[in-house]
Amino acid sequence: MMLFCSIFCVQKRKRSGKIKATVKRLKAEMVEIAEQQKHIREGQKEVREKFEEIEFQCDELKKETFLISQQAASNQKRLNLMFKILKARDENNFHEAASLTQSLRLASPKSFFSFVNKIHMTLVECMHGMANWSP
Repeated sequence: MMLFCSIFCVQKRKRSGKIKATVKRLKAEMVEIAEQQKHIREGQKEVREKFEEIEFQCDELKKETFLISQQAASNQKRLNLMFKILKARDENNFHEAASLTQSLRLASPKSFFSFVNKIHMTLVECMHGMANWSP
């Protein structure tokens, strides 16, 4: 009987040792998996933050593009008025030219108007120079 108990106890200790080793290995693997999950969460957070930043920049670009297109349309309207003014002056229709000039003043911000006025004066000088030019 003693021999049986001795063999049984040895086998039990071997199994217990194997179980302890397995538990220890599983705990180590769980720690490793927890670290990997932590790194994955950190990576996901970084990706999310980068995506939000890109989304913000995209929205800003859309706003800037919209403002630029509005400014371009406004510039085109003002240029059309300037050419109408030049045409009216060329046709000696000074009343129409004055009316269009007033419209241009109302449609132009002050900084742009000074720029437009310089262009207008240059164009007028060119037209007068061309009118006096003879081949």
